[in-house]
Amino acid sequence: MYCTHDAYQLSDALPFPITAALPEDFSRDADDIAVWQAAVKPATRFVQNPFMFCSPFEPVTQLLFNRADKMTAAEVIGDMRGIFEGKSTPAPGTFFVTTAQEYVQYQSCVRFRLSKRRVERMREDGLRWSMVAYRSDNGIQSTLPAPIASWKVLTSDAEEIPTSRYAPERHGLDQSDGCCLC
Repeated sequence: MYCTHDAYQLSDALPFPITAALPEDFSRDADDIAVWQAAVKPATRFVQNPFMFCSPFEPVTQLLFNRADKMTAAEVIGDMRGIFEGKSTPAPGTFFVTTAQEYVQYQSCVRFRLSKRRVERMREDGLRWSMVAYRSDNGIQSTLPAPIASWKVLTSDAEEIPTSRYAPERHGLDQSDGCCLC
């Protein structure tokens, strides 16, 4: 279907009702969705070598939310292909992946949208949930786990984003602290 108008509705873009495909406990209330922020630290270094180009600015980040008491982030990330192909079956409800984030800075913070009710249920599990960013292009874990106790809801879009380590004049990261990824 071609769009002939400057603006179109979501129903014009998707040929099926998406709410029927969502799990029962999935939030359908826009007021329930919040932007969360987690302070993060890089898990490894970004380096560029002549054999493999690996930029921290490529849009290949996914977020893994997992119950660390059931399986580590490294185990889930390492087995992601098998999980999606149905070859590996971790216990239901032990992890989920989001493919869209609000903001990612591997050296300082990650912002993402989640249901307030979902986070509340996750916290009721005894604070065993964590979030890590990983790269979907090479399967490398990009950040250390950020435990759920450290996540906070942002109340305003005007809250400061900690980007002080980005060095735009060099179009790269300030590597003075030795942190990079790849």
